[in-house]
Amino acid sequence: MKRIQGVEIQLTRREPTGLDDMNEPTFTALEPETIANAIVTDGTQANATETERPQGTDTAITVYLPRSWPWQSLKGARLTIDGTDYWVHGDPHPVRTNLTPTSHWPVGVQASTRKA
Repeated sequence: MKRIQGVEIQLTRREPTGLDDMNEPTFTALEPETIANAIVTDGTQANATETERPQGTDTAITVYLPRSWPWQSLKGARLTIDGTDYWVHGDPHPVRTNLTPTSHWPVGVQASTRKA
């Protein structure tokens, strides 16, 4: 019996460092961290000619992070998968359940190659 096995990805989070001259928040990128056993899937299952991806210019993915990763805010984060950078949409949070087995992937992260 084969088990689901994820891939290794790089996660670069950002943290706010203050405000600029226009009173907009400024951020500093933190050191990238490696997350093992992440599940990467097509994000929309949409045809590349649909309005969500006009002319296929935006590659959307969904990444499921393993429970072993200690959740932190992903707002403005970048995922690097096989050398391609994807930017996280929104600020996804883990599903809060008591489901077993304990190694399931409770955080679904939508990201795309277009900077959010």
